[in-house]
Amino acid sequence: MFTSLQKPFSSGNKIRLLALAIGLFTTLALVLQGVLSTQSHLANGEAFFSGIWTLLGYYTFLTNGFVAALMIQIARGVMGVENGKDQARMACLTLQIVIVAAVYHALLRHTWNPQGLEILTDFFFHTVCPLATVLFWWFFVGKNELRWAHSTQWMVYPTAFCLLALIRGSLSGWYPYPFLNVTKIGWSQVLINAVVLGLVIWALGLALIWLGTVVSRHRSK
Repeated sequence: MFTSLQKPFSSGNKIRLLALAIGLFTTLALVLQGVLSTQSHLANGEAFFSGIWTLLGYYTFLTNGFVAALMIQIARGVMGVENGKDQARMACLTLQIVIVAAVYHALLRHTWNPQGLEILTDFFFHTVCPLATVLFWWFFVGKNELRWAHSTQWMVYPTAFCLLALIRGSLSGWYPYPFLNVTKIGWSQVLINAVVLGLVIWALGLALIWLGTVVSRHRSK
């Protein structure tokens, strides 16, 4: 099931085991949050799948899901950490999960008060998983094939999320985040927020590529 994975900085088996641990713990957190959300929606008299449907509208839930999927792919040997495409995928994933943590702690943490087991999932999604992903990328993923053009390609996911969130909100009246809530702040402010956030993500992508280039050059000496 698990094939060998070559890695110059550490043992391939250790890398796969670490990726497996991150993937499995993230999966468990996602499942737990799914159960908690479903129970909450059922208690409010809503449909069984409404809880999951709501979770799928959050950037946090989706991005943590991508972390779980890619880490398990690395653990299985299906995806590597050295070739160009895999380097770009992991750098993109790292960027997106950093955005999850940064936006939450800077803008959203004060907007809700998790209770019970949601305190654990909240901490995992916004702190533990981002930190684990960044450390994994920093120590174990190749960076020598990252290119400046990748920063533009990495904008596809957040742009698509924003568009789909606005479409879904216009149809249902529900928006996942206050800075996208057209009903409360209007289209003009939402567009400004989206552009500013998009520029921040793009700039952070460039910074990540620059950092990766510096690290790669240092390690090659």
